Amino acid sequence: MPRAGRTDWCTPPVILDLVRQVGRIDLDPCPAQGDVVGATHRLALWEGKDGLRDPWAPLVSPGGIAFVNPPY
Repeated sequence: MPRAGRTDWCTPPVILDLVRQVGRIDLDPCPAQGDVVGATHRLALWEGKDGLRDPWAPLVSPGGIAFVNPPY
């Protein structure tokens, strides 16, 4: 949801609950600080990683999901 003074929106929990019904979220390649996705792995810029540059495949197990917050 939108937060005061921020231009990013995190995925609402109701949407994440639906995604988790499909499978485990292994990767969030572009998390926002304070995100609630709870992925096993993330490629966060503030941790020196880059979801546009770094490979995703090694971080997603068979049956797992790479989840990217959709634009609003």
